[in-house]
Amino acid sequence: NGAEDVMNHDNLLVRSLAGFQDTNRKVNDWDLEVAKEMLKRKFFLGSCDHPSETLRRLGYFHGQRDTRSLDNDPRNEVCNQTRQSWEQECDHMKKTWEAKMKRMDPQIILRIKEKHQYDVLLFEYASSYFDMQSALFS
Repeated sequence: NGAEDVMNHDNLLVRSLAGFQDTNRKVNDWDLEVAKEMLKRKFFLGSCDHPSETLRRLGYFHGQRDTRSLDNDPRNEVCNQTRQSWEQECDHMKKTWEAKMKRMDPQIILRIKEKHQYDVLLFEYASSYFDMQSALFS
């Protein structure tokens, strides 16, 4: 069963980005470094903690160099509506996640973090890399 397979394997994101399918092999530090490099080279990183900044950077990435004009330009009404909708969805996801975390047994959360320690480290790296990227988009 596909759902059971997912539950039995650790660090699925690092496994996927590092490009290996061998479920008998444990994820290691090298795999984490490969996954980090893949994020840096192949993906545009966004953040629901900073949705407006994410969309500003996406506009910059696609050639909108003066991204300040996105806020007040009536030609960009669709973009503004999309940004507002995305900000609301990010806010909703964060609130939903926080509510679920409050209801979960802390021991279960700890076991999940231990089993998926490399995915947790990759998430932390992606969050810090988003901050580091600010120099590229200023």
